[in-house]
Amino acid sequence: MYVTAATAAAAAAGAAAAAAPASTSAYAAAAAAAATACASATSPYVAARAAAAAAAAESANAAAPKPTTARTAAAAAAGVSTTTAAAAAAAASATAAAAAAAAAAAVAAAAAAAAAATNRGDSFFLILLVHAALLLQQAQQHQNQQQPVQQQQQQYQQQQQQQQQQ
Repeated sequence: MYVTAATAAAAAAGAAAAAAPASTSAYAAAAAAAATACASATSPYVAARAAAAAAAAESANAAAPKPTTARTAAAAAAGVSTTTAAAAAAAASATAAAAAAAAAAAVAAAAAAAAAATNRGDSFFLILLVHAALLLQQAQQHQNQQQPVQQQQQQYQQQQQQQQQQ
């Protein structure tokens, strides 16, 4: 009973964290809830599952597209300078890198929990850990794919602004 309730609480907190952008307080609250679920678990097995749910939420959040591209385009349309647009894109990249680092930290925490769980022979948790690692890899690939797109958008915005000035 306790294992099911703690796992459900961790999964709900993880889902809330995955649904909120990393820059919002809702994300911070959801991540804190996931961490609390991990800390409140009384057995290593429950803690390991909660850590895996938190790691999966971090990875999913890192992989989710962020609204920064739309904001950058809106700023360019409003006549904001190219320097400001480039700074916004750099901030978006930094945010994505920070999210990927947070996901990596969560997977590292899950790996530490996996070491404890492995001593008890928990193969189910190892499957969850591999899944979390795959999610992290997908998030990093998504980030690597977004950087060239952002650069192309910046170049397009600069061309548009130059044409408007002429």
